[in-house]
Amino acid sequence: MDCSLSTSKAAGKCDGKASKALLTLPLFSKMPRKAIQKERKRTFKYVFDKIRLRKCASATISKPFPTYHVAYLGNVVTGWAKGEGCIEKPLATLWRNYIQSSRPDVNMHLTVCGGGLKAVTKNHGLTEYWAHRLTTCASPAEFPRIFCWVYRHEGRRLRHELRCHAVLCASTEVAAQIHGELKDYLSRALTDFKKEKLSRQNARLSLVNSINENASLPRRKILLGIGCHNYRYSLFAETSLVLRVYKSPI
Repeated sequence: MDCSLSTSKAAGKCDGKASKALLTLPLFSKMPRKAIQKERKRTFKYVFDKIRLRKCASATISKPFPTYHVAYLGNVVTGWAKGEGCIEKPLATLWRNYIQSSRPDVNMHLTVCGGGLKAVTKNHGLTEYWAHRLTTCASPAEFPRIFCWVYRHEGRRLRHELRCHAVLCASTEVAAQIHGELKDYLSRALTDFKKEKLSRQNARLSLVNSINENASLPRRKILLGIGCHNYRYSLFAETSLVLRVYKSPI
């Protein structure tokens, strides 16, 4: 008696679960064919996205260089590379010329990168301002929304010429942001240059010292290295060369 009651209760539970599952399942039989295909694609895409997000994740290794839309004011010759008062006079000249001019603004896309500045205009295309020729950069409070830099150009016959360039930004905060980012990139570039120079010097000194001490590299590779210009021929080779030149017919 108890067994029959238990089996009937289990069957009732199974029938209840099956009815609930049937109610929750989508009625594909009543749906049109296009709707069924659309539902299958959506389900497959959802499952694929779940699997993909579980197995891999994205990481930002290096951020893209920031680019700003500015108006180019021009450039003038200056006699001061850096220091106090080196940009006030050139900026005053550029701002006066910009106010008095009736020409349309020269639109420029200015990119701040590790190598300096990259400026793109419609007429002149890409112009690069290298970091080792940038003497100073500033966003002075006397001229809001203006960012300027002094660049050492090469003129005729490789004569150097200092010119102050200026751009008009959208706001004072943007000008200060360009100034801060450029100084940060230049300081990083200088630090990397010092590290590389020191590592090269240490490698050269270790290579020179390894000639006299226990050398781990073959002697031929050591002599063909960086310090090969310090190598001298033996005395026997020099005397034999002199004798050959002396005995050769004139």
